[in-house]
Amino acid sequence: MYASQINSVHKLVCGERSHPFRLPPFSREEADVVLMCAALPIKGYEDALLKLQILKACGAQHSNQLDRILAALIGTSSSMHKEQNADVKNKVVHKLREMVAIDQCRQMRKIGMPPQVRVTTTVNSLTQGTPAIDELLPWHSLFCHRATANAPLAAARDELPAGFAQDELHKLVSLSLESLRNFLADALNDADVGSFARTVKVAVEEYTAV
Repeated sequence: MYASQINSVHKLVCGERSHPFRLPPFSREEADVVLMCAALPIKGYEDALLKLQILKACGAQHSNQLDRILAALIGTSSSMHKEQNADVKNKVVHKLREMVAIDQCRQMRKIGMPPQVRVTTTVNSLTQGTPAIDELLPWHSLFCHRATANAPLAAARDELPAGFAQDELHKLVSLSLESLRNFLADALNDADVGSFARTVKVAVEEYTAV
């Protein structure tokens, strides 16, 4: 009963499209981000590997096929974690989101990610490689709120003109991350979510060290 109440409030707060248990359907905005990643100049092995992985995930032989393939994926739903029985489109969307998240963390590229894409990227980057978890647990709902809350704050801090409320935004970002760290630390030894919390805690430390 408690879980159902949490889920109802979660939907009310987040809205259906941003509900973290079911990530928003793959959008034109996300397709454009993937295209930009694939079109960036290759400056090293990791750039070349990313482009190759994007082509492979989409089943494309050449970059000029990507737009058509990505357009066909728009509207595909995807959960935060890969499902073994997910259909082909779902798995492709999950893989693309995973690769973009890793690449954004690696290079912290400023390519004008829209808010929806930034939140998805942040959540995916923090949960990359995490063990399976029951997404209906109240703890997971609370984790999602803390993980997604940091993205728009960090975006505002990075994109506002210099000197414009920067001090306040830095404080808010720091407080948001500290709240997430403490929340994860309290769960490290929990039988149900401890392994998940430990993996995410490492990702948070790497995320803040960039």
